[in-house]
Amino acid sequence: MLVTSLQALYMGGNRLTEVPETLGNLRSLTCLVLCDNQLESLPPSIARLENLRSLLLHKNSLRTLPQEIVELGGLTEV
Repeated sequence: MLVTSLQALYMGGNRLTEVPETLGNLRSLTCLVLCDNQLESLPPSIARLENLRSLLLHKNSLRTLPQEIVELGGLTEV
């Protein structure tokens, strides 16, 4: 299992088409910026980011969000 103290991850504006399932291993994340990419979906593992407070997704091609995203009860900025 990957253990990290990374708290903020800025991946905006990189033409990403997908986010790896392993993103869910970054359990210390409080801020995740994925805006201005080409994402159509997010991995269900995003629900493991229990410390996440800010999730920025604007300017993507998201069609749906994983149902598991409702488990992120601590989000204050979306």
